[in-house]
Amino acid sequence: MHDTLLEGKMRPSLRRRVIETLKVGAHGNFSWIRSSLELLAGLQMTADFEKQLRNLPSALDGMYDMWYRKARHSSNEAPTANDAAICWLLHAQRPLTRRELLAAVGLTCNRDLIMEELNITGVSACDIWQDRPERGTLAEAEIIDKTFTALLESCQGFIVWDGGKKVCRFSHDSAGAYLAAKPEYASIVAQGYILKACLEVYIANTEWKLPYCEDLEQYACLWWPKHYIHLDEKLSPVLTQQIQDFHTCEQTTRGKASSHLSALGRNRSANLSFDMEGT
Repeated sequence: MHDTLLEGKMRPSLRRRVIETLKVGAHGNFSWIRSSLELLAGLQMTADFEKQLRNLPSALDGMYDMWYRKARHSSNEAPTANDAAICWLLHAQRPLTRRELLAAVGLTCNRDLIMEELNITGVSACDIWQDRPERGTLAEAEIIDKTFTALLESCQGFIVWDGGKKVCRFSHDSAGAYLAAKPEYASIVAQGYILKACLEVYIANTEWKLPYCEDLEQYACLWWPKHYIHLDEKLSPVLTQQIQDFHTCEQTTRGKASSHLSALGRNRSANLSFDMEGT
């Protein structure tokens, strides 16, 4: 920090004030510190630096408001990549790996728009979702790393990768609580996105099947009934049609899709019975 802020020419008293301000304002949230340093970086005049230091968001909600304004850069009705990622983390029934989150986002959003939004150098939509290199190769790992890093950057600090647990999570519990209060991430909206993606994993005539749908198959098979139940009778016409396609898909598909649907149907009955018993 000392070497980059004010080109390393910060007087000791100001350095102490920066440290104290960050320590008091963070409340244990290191993402707040990172974002505060980003606001301070690049300011070369001491007067401008001190003014920005005085005007750092004084609470977590202030920092979240700033992140939120940056993340909500699109007025489109269709969900953006960061919309989808946030919805999944808020309402998924368990933590997701980065492969699962990427597959979930790809199934939730318009994939061409994702590429425009994330602006990943040297990677195309086909590289990620259609003609991806063979699983486990260095080329595939590089594409996934680039895409996942760009996705996290688009989420403006709300979502981080937990390297210890190998799952995606919110940067702080309060970040999830802040986002849960936003209408675009409300349960009904998010549950519709998630149910749609789960069903598409298994419907054989998916418009553009992801080559790594298997990354989301386990989640979809086990948890789609939970998302269906949350929606109750509030299904959109698109989801209603997908449910109908799901019920007829077993008669019109062959091989792996058919066997998956049989297993999924049995799992659906078990989950519905479980929920009706209230346990």
